[in-house]
Amino acid sequence: MTVLDNDKPHTELRISHGVAALTSSHPEVRRLKRQSEAPAIHGNKVWSSSYAIMQYLNDNPLPKNQSVLDVGCGFGTLSCYFQNKQQSRVLATDADPYVEPFFDLTCEINETSIPFRAMKIEKMTKQFLSDFDVLVGADICFWDEMTELLFKLINRATQVGVKQIYIADPGRQPFWDLADLAADKFYGTVKSIKTGKTKQSEKYILSINNS
Repeated sequence: MTVLDNDKPHTELRISHGVAALTSSHPEVRRLKRQSEAPAIHGNKVWSSSYAIMQYLNDNPLPKNQSVLDVGCGFGTLSCYFQNKQQSRVLATDADPYVEPFFDLTCEINETSIPFRAMKIEKMTKQFLSDFDVLVGADICFWDEMTELLFKLINRATQVGVKQIYIADPGRQPFWDLADLAADKFYGTVKSIKTGKTKQSEKYILSINNS
């Protein structure tokens, strides 16, 4: 099914940067919630920091055909953006296996086919990470313990040649702790991005260039 006709209102979809995101009122989302286990690790919505990465990459596009690892993909809107708008090869991962049917639905409405793997961050080995050019994650640094997990993930990724890393967040303290560690170890920088048209909000992207 195609939904990206901007001449028609979509009260159950949010369309931004050329990709469609499901809202909780979408009938298929309601059906899936009735029929399957609900996502348990905050994977039950489209997190707004995804749009900060999209907005940044609209102005700073990746080379075509990059291999992208989406960590904590949730419903999958950011994964669809990378495939459709950045012409990337994407693997989507999430620690919560119950997001997969919602992820598949997002791919369907965006007319994409993206592989999904239920996988925790600590299971992402150097060998696994060596297959990717870019690592990206939006709203994944929400608990204190995520700071250390993500720092170790970034360390492994940079050691095996992942060239670019983007971690986006609205500015939680665990994110700032990660940014401080990344600045010292990887020369990471934080970019401020304002998202939204009528009601703007500020998001932050930790960017690490390992080229």
